[in-house]
Amino acid sequence: GVMEVADLKSYGGQDLPPENKSKVYQIITLLAEAFIENPKDKMKEWILRGRPTDKALFLAGHNAGYDKEKLLKQYKEISRLPFNSINKFSAALFKIDETRELLVMGAPEIILERCHTVKINGKQEKLSAAKLKELKSAVNKMTGQGLRVLAVARSSFVSPGANGTTADDKKEIE
Repeated sequence: GVMEVADLKSYGGQDLPPENKSKVYQIITLLAEAFIENPKDKMKEWILRGRPTDKALFLAGHNAGYDKEKLLKQYKEISRLPFNSINKFSAALFKIDETRELLVMGAPEIILERCHTVKINGKQEKLSAAKLKELKSAVNKMTGQGLRVLAVARSSFVSPGANGTTADDKKEIE
């Protein structure tokens, strides 16, 4: 069968608030390493290239109304770390006006270990050891139900330079 994104959920299976869901769709659309070979054709005739997970993420973003080409006009890509089975995540650094935004997506156990805060039900809180354990337990429950679970994260910061990248920008994504 074809892999598809059934839904976007917060940890524990709760629905995401609309503003969070919108941001997650943007992130998965921008980070999905899939592309349409024949974008001028009708959607049902598209030839979509990429790994199954990336194709599913790309289509989920598209079906939610996010066009990767349009997003890339707003989000100027500076650097990208493609997904690989060793790192278990992908990441990209983007420039939006004078702000830099680092977007990351991958295995929850990898992403969560690198986070300092977490947004749950629209509320940002410190990611304590107890909360991390709770999140890992929720991920295990979902994967135990046969679900493929990915985590997304973002970090925004103001660019120190006027134009282009700085050494710090490149260091952030390595």
